[in-house]
Amino acid sequence: MSTPASPTTPSPDDLREVLMPLALVLLLVGILDGVMILYSGWAGHAYASNLYVFALLGAVVLARGSLFTVGIAIVAAAFFISAVVGMSAIVPLYMPNELVMAYIRFAPWPILGSLLRSGLILAMLIWAMKRLMHPVLVQAQVNEGMQVSDYWKRPAIGFVLGFAVPMVNGLSFAAMQASEIGRQAVTVAQKQLAPGEKAYLNNILPGSASDARGSVEAQFVAYKPDGLRLMNVTWQPTRPQSSDAAARTVPATKP
Repeated sequence: MSTPASPTTPSPDDLREVLMPLALVLLLVGILDGVMILYSGWAGHAYASNLYVFALLGAVVLARGSLFTVGIAIVAAAFFISAVVGMSAIVPLYMPNELVMAYIRFAPWPILGSLLRSGLILAMLIWAMKRLMHPVLVQAQVNEGMQVSDYWKRPAIGFVLGFAVPMVNGLSFAAMQASEIGRQAVTVAQKQLAPGEKAYLNNILPGSASDARGSVEAQFVAYKPDGLRLMNVTWQPTRPQSSDAAARTVPATKP
């Protein structure tokens, strides 16, 4: 595939003409995502996102029209494209088949909402990538000394790095579930299950208790063949003690 190029040397105005629509779209996306976070917090819904940070940062740097930031943005766009695709594919693999089927049967709207959001983000990223590889920008980079053979290196690097995100996420999630605190969370949750329910650990986060030891809160999905529900548990974690400490703190019993 040949490298697109403009027959004339682009001017700064040409660069801004290409980059400003992208910067404005990123600005709009960042504002909308921030508003969603604020509204969700006010309405008591669970919605967390870092999209607004990257969107607003991208809008600011691209509005300046620097070719250096264009190169970084190409790598970033490719990175996020592969990360979004990888995460969308791997997240269902975390879950037991019974839980996936329970979501499909009893809570399809969160799944559809997540797929819609991921699809819109992916569409925006693909459009941004196409915009960043506009002939005007490519010609400007060639004029700055970029080799034609290096034209595809930046997006290729971004794609490769992006696919590491789901792998790292999967390893950290597995480590969380297999940790001592994760096993304690499951033990606490099992005491609150209804007959026939199973508990799936979604997340562990600091609790809100103000005591000296501190509490831990874990988020679960409790599910069974005829329904599912979200469940939070809070408890005081037990700390492993050494044998000497245990000998001092646990009284001996008479035979």
